[in-house]
Amino acid sequence: MRRAVICLWMMIKRMGKHPVYWGLFMLFPAVLFLVPIFNSAVNEEQISVGYVMENAKPREEGESEYQQEEEKRQEYDRQLLEGIEYKLSEKGKDNELFQYIKYIDEGEMLEEILTGELSCGVIFDEEFAEKFRKQDYYRCIHLYLPEGMNAGGMVREDIFGRVYQAGSAVWYAELLEGQGYRIEPEEVLEKFAEYQEQGRVFSVNYEVQTDDGGKAQSTAESRKEVQALSLRGVLAFLVFLTASLGALDSSRDRKKGAGKGIASSSVLTMVTVLAPILPAVLFLAGAMVSGKTSEEILPEFCGALLYGFILWLLAVFFSRTLPERVLEGGMPCFLLAALLCCPVFFDLGETIPLIGYISKAFPLTWYLNLWG
Repeated sequence: MRRAVICLWMMIKRMGKHPVYWGLFMLFPAVLFLVPIFNSAVNEEQISVGYVMENAKPREEGESEYQQEEEKRQEYDRQLLEGIEYKLSEKGKDNELFQYIKYIDEGEMLEEILTGELSCGVIFDEEFAEKFRKQDYYRCIHLYLPEGMNAGGMVREDIFGRVYQAGSAVWYAELLEGQGYRIEPEEVLEKFAEYQEQGRVFSVNYEVQTDDGGKAQSTAESRKEVQALSLRGVLAFLVFLTASLGALDSSRDRKKGAGKGIASSSVLTMVTVLAPILPAVLFLAGAMVSGKTSEEILPEFCGALLYGFILWLLAVFFSRTLPERVLEGGMPCFLLAALLCCPVFFDLGETIPLIGYISKAFPLTWYLNLWG
């Protein structure tokens, strides 16, 4: 055991002579400093979404006995569309993720999507109000996304949330009108927003733990708490990279016969791999427990140590079974595959199921999924 500790200390000292390790370990504090700044800058920007409401088809004149019912339908359609426009044009909310811009001409909106002026566009077709009233939602709203735009799911969720708030306001206004009270749906929405801000109405809220220890609140509407980069994901990938370098160094030492006479070959392999992983895992654990409560510190610390232990075991296995040349040639491809498959910067598994299954072969994915 004493010889293993001495070997570990020698390997850690040896790392100080290699510029690649200096550069790698300097990345940890740089990431800790730059990722929150990057996320803050991204959250200050809004996603611009254009929308067009096509004119409803004129209905044929019905018989006199149906005229009153037809007038009610037209009034419902008018109130619904005006309520949706009111929700889409709400101002004064600095934490809104989306900014909606109304267009009269569909072609003009599509042209601005192609030129990058708009992130995406939404078209409410001419039969939208009628379909909404009949609860027939098939192809009543068309979403136009440019190639590479991956916020389509968030836009759809936000649009439908606003549409159903407007629809609920129209329904409530009709209910009050039946009781002898005359009120416009916009007034209902204004009162609801006012009471919701004061905490005087029931609403569903949930909180999620962010990487920096804070809490991000969310409601039915989209809020600008989107993490463009995951601090945990980037740091965990850097630990993954140090484990790969440790396996390569161990394979090189075994080929050269370095350390013979100090300890056995197995011990030398284990400490050579452990030398870069140990400080990287400790930095990951320290970054993740920063700002956490006393109840959260132990699970975070144990999770980071378990992740490092699994990487250490795999690195020892590969360094003992694969020759140096194979590790040198395969490591870049292996790291690139981890970046593409694991949800570090983006999650391809959401759109390509096969990628999601492949990502489960990497400990990095399991560690990130452990914390959501």
